[in-house]
Amino acid sequence: MNRLTMTAALSLATSAALAAEGNMVGNQTQNEGLSIVPAPGPVAIDGVIDPAEWDLSGQIWSFADWDSRETFSVKTAAMWDKDYLYLAFDWRDPLPLNAKCNPREDPSHGWQCDAIQLRSITPEGLWTWITMWAYEGDKPAFDVEYPDKTERRDTRALHRLLYPGKPGVWELGEGVAIAYRKADDGRGFTQEVRLPWSVFKPETPDATVEPGEVLKLGLEFYWAQPSGTGWPLHGHKDNLQPGVLKREFFWTSDNAWGDATICAEGNVPKRTYRRRTYRPEGAIALRATVPAGSEYFSLVLDGADGHRVRNVAGGCSVEEFTVATDADGNPVVEVMWDGLDEAGAPVAPGRYRVAALGSGHVDGWWEPSFYNPGTPPWGTPDGKGAWGADHNAVSRVARAGDAMVLCSAFAEGGYGAFAVDADGRKLWSDVRGSSVVAGNARHVFIVPNDWEHTGDQLLRIDAATGAYAPFTPGGDMPLRLVDLLRLGPGATPPKVIGLAATDEELVVLFGDNTIRVFDAATGAYRRGFVLHASQIARDGAPLREGNLGGTGELCPFAANAESAYVFFGRELRRMDLATGTVETVPLEVPVGVPAALALGPDGYVCVADGGPDSQVKRYDPATGRLLGYTLSYRLFRSITN
Repeated sequence: MNRLTMTAALSLATSAALAAEGNMVGNQTQNEGLSIVPAPGPVAIDGVIDPAEWDLSGQIWSFADWDSRETFSVKTAAMWDKDYLYLAFDWRDPLPLNAKCNPREDPSHGWQCDAIQLRSITPEGLWTWITMWAYEGDKPAFDVEYPDKTERRDTRALHRLLYPGKPGVWELGEGVAIAYRKADDGRGFTQEVRLPWSVFKPETPDATVEPGEVLKLGLEFYWAQPSGTGWPLHGHKDNLQPGVLKREFFWTSDNAWGDATICAEGNVPKRTYRRRTYRPEGAIALRATVPAGSEYFSLVLDGADGHRVRNVAGGCSVEEFTVATDADGNPVVEVMWDGLDEAGAPVAPGRYRVAALGSGHVDGWWEPSFYNPGTPPWGTPDGKGAWGADHNAVSRVARAGDAMVLCSAFAEGGYGAFAVDADGRKLWSDVRGSSVVAGNARHVFIVPNDWEHTGDQLLRIDAATGAYAPFTPGGDMPLRLVDLLRLGPGATPPKVIGLAATDEELVVLFGDNTIRVFDAATGAYRRGFVLHASQIARDGAPLREGNLGGTGELCPFAANAESAYVFFGRELRRMDLATGTVETVPLEVPVGVPAALALGPDGYVCVADGGPDSQVKRYDPATGRLLGYTLSYRLFRSITN
């Protein structure tokens, strides 16, 4: 606490200055260019950023907020030789290396968990999208795609996913190496990377670089949730073109991706970072002492009688305003004052008291939740927390074993498929959404919708645990539909518009008006039918084209061991799964808008009528007689007979 004596009233302009600093815009970094310096010698990719191996002079620092830079930030250094690009990332991360995204099961979501993404452009003009992460912290994965933004080329053959899947195996193949090491303080990790130049020039023989060459190299950093899956806890994009501030949809904003220059020599000038600081202006220096260890302070001016005259500064950085240290090691901060009170009027001459309050670092963690199953409402590593998807509401439900499985069509964040027990508590979650779902006593079947795969895979999940369940030990899961259907190279599978399962069989309705039956345990093809025809294709024989007048879009579908049921328009049809015979079920009471189908344990058919009735109607499958109904959201009651 200091005392101040005013000898004259001062009249000064009440203005504030923004001190302009380099490599930052506001509180976030704005690196505009990256220096790739020559490697001084061999580099061991072991997760240790050894100063004897690394020239760190070109290192840049990336963070989204100055005040959280010791919690969320990455320091990036780059070196080169004629064969490789070397990258070193030094992460600050409160939950280091907790990624739970399995590259073999779900590579498209690897970017969400303690991941770095590189954005570049090949000499032929193809985008280069690189994603690197460490599954369970010690099994690195490398995924690279080369989309053609003009959409004139099919570049899928250039795609690479390198993942040995063994703990501590840093050599991934094809010259790519990635290694990780957790920081000694447990609040970060280091990551070393070696990439052959062929990654950036996949269509250039003997790819290399020369001094003075300039590449595009945008950087995206993502920190994982405590659960290790789902939407990232934090993220930041950096290395941009000069003056470009846009970071939204960075993966397609190629005009924002910053330059990376191949330097002929090392030991380049180091970058400094200091945010633009709001500094009150004035001619009178007010000083106060704050406790050692304080990160922020507020400073006020009180009159001799203790009343508040002016709130001079609030929430200011102790580091930025410290001008001295007292004998006990406490920082002395200084703030300029313009001689005005809180109302903007000059203060009268007299004695005033300066007081300051110091505080430590304050972190705000916002865990939003709309749904709340109470186990808890945020994401957890076991998949029992949080609830559903961000983009779509739950639209499909099926029973599998003792669980009810709920699906949304698509999820960018949250979970597109999850199971609950009889009390509505979550059992497990999967990020992928699906427009169809079926279950039997052991498994859940969905056709996942994702950024990279929409409707072209089949996913089988253990109903009790949520684990992926390949049809064969070590087999692919999800399984491509072209492999399930045994189609030739380059073939496009028909769209799945209905899915049903019994304990023995998986029954699939395709958009080409066929029903195909597979062994639910092995995935082997058993038989297939053309709808509205009596022909049966067995033992993998080609199916003859048929036409029910269907639209090829999703439609209510259900099956048991004997029959499959499907709505086309408002007409319910039943196919005998032994003979392929199709017949119409004459419904005693019509259905306004068929929304969903389900079969009861006694074989009766339940139809969700989304029309004006808003009812679930129960019918006798043999006669079509209405057995009962229940009202929907307007009024719930038991099914009546």
